[in-house]
Amino acid sequence: MQLGATIGVTALLAGAAINASTHAAIDRGALLLWLARKAKKTGYIEHCQALRRDDAPDNVHPLQKL
Repeated sequence: MQLGATIGVTALLAGAAINASTHAAIDRGALLLWLARKAKKTGYIEHCQALRRDDAPDNVHPLQKL
C-alpha cells in the first residue's frame, strides 16, 4: 500500500534513531524525573511509584537517585 510519499533511507534511519532515543530517555525516566524536580512538580512521583521486585537493580525511590 502506498500513501503517496516517498521517504529516503537516510530520512527513515534518522526518524528511527530519533524515535529510539526519545523512547529510551522516557522509559529510563531520569530525564522526566529531573524535569519534574526542576519544575517543582514531584507530588505525583512522590505519591505514585511502580512496584519493583526486591531483586531489581534499581529498587530505589526515583527521587533518591537524583
